[in-house]
Amino acid sequence: MFHCVALFGNLFQALKLLPVKSLSCKQIERRSCISLEAFIRDYFLCETPVILSGCIDHWPARTKWKDLKYLEMIAGDRTVPVEVGKNYVCTEWKQELITFSQFLERMWSNDSANMTYLAQHPLFDQVLGRKYFRLYPASVSVDLYPHTETMLSNTSQVDLDNIDEKEFPRTQNLEFMDGILEEGDLLYIPPKWWHYVRSLSISFSVSFWWRTSHLPSGTS
Repeated sequence: MFHCVALFGNLFQALKLLPVKSLSCKQIERRSCISLEAFIRDYFLCETPVILSGCIDHWPARTKWKDLKYLEMIAGDRTVPVEVGKNYVCTEWKQELITFSQFLERMWSNDSANMTYLAQHPLFDQVLGRKYFRLYPASVSVDLYPHTETMLSNTSQVDLDNIDEKEFPRTQNLEFMDGILEEGDLLYIPPKWWHYVRSLSISFSVSFWWRTSHLPSGTS
């Protein structure tokens, strides 16, 4: 009973941070102990998102990155490029070069007005913390009102946290898939799918990008 109450409380807190209709539609399928062949057949070739649990449990980073002193020791003096702001189309968005120690300080400051990202976001690994993902298929791209400028054509004009229904009337009723990534989860995002991400706690994530120049033997 205690576990159920705690879980409900965490979900309630998360929903207060998320856009309307979050976690109420079709949730991203979750799998564990899946073979490479099954992943390629059931998700990769079908271009279907999936959350894979436990795939990175063996990573040393799962434990070492929880230690702030360890991170400062191995990389604290390194200069890193960061992005500051809610997203890169808002007026407050900017890029900076700071030390990794300064980046860590900002992360732990919990200052929502000073959101800082070390990297941008089809394979997303949640090493520490929790993140909410909402995914829209490429087939609804027009209804997400992409920017017309070439440089921003892969970015929606819609603010999902506060949708202007008069300006973007088709977005509100679009179907989507969503889910919460827990520590150790891996999310596959198919090509050209749109994604909205929201951190639910201080977190570290790693993204992998690749080209489908060839598939493993046994696939067609």
